[in-house]
Amino acid sequence: MGTLKQNVPKFMPVSAPIGVPRLGPDEGRPAAEYVFLRSVQYRGERAYSVVSVQLAKDIYERDPQAYRRHATLPIVAEMKGVRIASARQTLVIGSADPEIAGLLGVPLNAPTAEARCVVVDRRGIAIYVADIIYRGDCIRLETTLLNEGGARG
Repeated sequence: MGTLKQNVPKFMPVSAPIGVPRLGPDEGRPAAEYVFLRSVQYRGERAYSVVSVQLAKDIYERDPQAYRRHATLPIVAEMKGVRIASARQTLVIGSADPEIAGLLGVPLNAPTAEARCVVVDRRGIAIYVADIIYRGDCIRLETTLLNEGGARG
């Protein structure tokens, strides 16, 4: 989470409540209510992701000002009384549509990495559901397929 803390979000206005997120069978149960947060995240002067988060309203209400100033996931991960049971992220390669190209300052159809991140608490509630679109030139995926020493990694 250390690198996520360095993110500087610039929040975008949200026009209407988004409702309950669509959850897969292994992504927990929905919370009673959610708050929708949308931002463009920066490192220095460079926009590198667009983040759309549905955060359980009871979690948001513990510190609304923090969630309006900082990246959401590090706050949730460090919040006292929140016990995370699982956190999963799925990554798909995509391309920038007109809105995303404008927000990230990349050409139309530039490569993107589209991530879905779901954090489930110990009660089985999906407390954080995010759709994140990263600039393609900011993503590096590394996977260890074999560890020479026979150790499993």
